[in-house]
Amino acid sequence: MMLASIGLLLFLFNVLMRKLLNVEKKSLFSYGHVNDKHTTVDWTIRLGFIITLIVGFAINEARSFGERLWFLKPYTLTFIFILILESTRAFMEWKYAKNRNDYIFTLSQLGFISLILITVFTTDFFGWMG
Repeated sequence: MMLASIGLLLFLFNVLMRKLLNVEKKSLFSYGHVNDKHTTVDWTIRLGFIITLIVGFAINEARSFGERLWFLKPYTLTFIFILILESTRAFMEWKYAKNRNDYIFTLSQLGFISLILITVFTTDFFGWMG
């Protein structure tokens, strides 16, 4: 129920922002790099994430359960990865995209998703998981 609600909220936000900013809808399963430079930077970030994830896992596994580092846990690293990846996307759109509103849409979407995730996790899914 919670995931469906969040999914609907994100869908409605995207539809509204696309209409307001006059931004084209991108295909569902395509990342759509702005140019070759964006492709190179994107894959460098992804490779760095995979390496960080593996190293973070190894470090945390070497520690006892109560002493694990929160910033090396997979969900924290994934959140940071998404922030970096989407911020890079917004920069590339700002710098190189034909439609100047693309980067505004990307930043608004990133901010909205971050707000939802932080709210949901800091409230234990609004008390449903506590």
